[in-house]
Amino acid sequence: RVLFRSSNDLQNFLSHMPGNFYWKNKGGHYLGCNEGTLKLLGLEQKDFIGKTDYQLWSVEEQKLKDSEKEA
Repeated sequence: RVLFRSSNDLQNFLSHMPGNFYWKNKGGHYLGCNEGTLKLLGLEQKDFIGKTDYQLWSVEEQKLKDSEKEA
């Protein structure tokens, strides 16, 4: 049984799921997210996809994020 006929169908499904979530590649670049995440961040998809944490967040925000990883 086929749930999604194309990657666009899957992307559309994921984009409209409730909550806030995103996915990245192994290099840390954002590959996608849902509409809730874009709304929360005040970004458009074109300003999010392909970016890394270092490109999206200020130095202070990135230091906080890195310290959370260490904890």
